[in-house]
Amino acid sequence: GIFQAPESGEKATAKKPAAVEAPEVCTIAGHKVPLASQPDGSLLATSVGSVVNPKSVETYLNRAFKDDLAVVRSAMQKVASSYSAAEIQKDAMQLYERFRPAWKGWGVPGDLHLKDISAAAK
Repeated sequence: GIFQAPESGEKATAKKPAAVEAPEVCTIAGHKVPLASQPDGSLLATSVGSVVNPKSVETYLNRAFKDDLAVVRSAMQKVASSYSAAEIQKDAMQLYERFRPAWKGWGVPGDLHLKDISAAAK
């Protein structure tokens, strides 16, 4: 999803998205993600017929990464910028597998290491 912080003075609110049909699809790391066009021309992911609320995605990421979100996002953007769009489209899952945390069990958080993310860059 796309997240934009509210303008100053506006309050961020989480609204239940309306049900939508998703005629467009993008493929991310081999997974098909249905998309819905928004009135402003942007595309948002959908799940079970409803638009995924970008605020809920941002909230999830903040909860998962805590104070490390900005540095992890920056490291991943740096890696992504070292590849062409075609390379990322072709090799996204292999890139992810190079730095994803080791599985420790269902519901057990893994350890993500910045050095592993950085090592995935060209």
